[in-house]
Amino acid sequence: MIPRSQTDVARALLKNLLCALVNRKAEALLLSPSMPLSLSADGGLVPLCSSPFTAQNSSVMTHALLSPEQLTELQNTGFYSVDVAELEIPGVASGMFTMNTTKQGVNDSYTIEVVRRN
Repeated sequence: MIPRSQTDVARALLKNLLCALVNRKAEALLLSPSMPLSLSADGGLVPLCSSPFTAQNSSVMTHALLSPEQLTELQNTGFYSVDVAELEIPGVASGMFTMNTTKQGVNDSYTIEVVRRN
């Protein structure tokens, strides 16, 4: 079980990243191990920082945001898609964003893509 504080930090980080996505009029947010956090805008990737998102970051974020049932489906199928509003991110309404999570290889590493719906 992920401590409540990590869940709160993951939600706050995701909310800030969603704000950047909207403010920069980007189509998607990409959190992928070994790459900087990036926005997909104008047909390319725009890094939000210079430091890479690590496999450990991806694991903590995924485990903090998804419920045990959602994590089980992700482990069983290698992919899970959810309306971001279900993750209890303050100020995010249903239908605004979809979060697609893909398991990477055999380790506990994930690629997270948040796609803007509107």
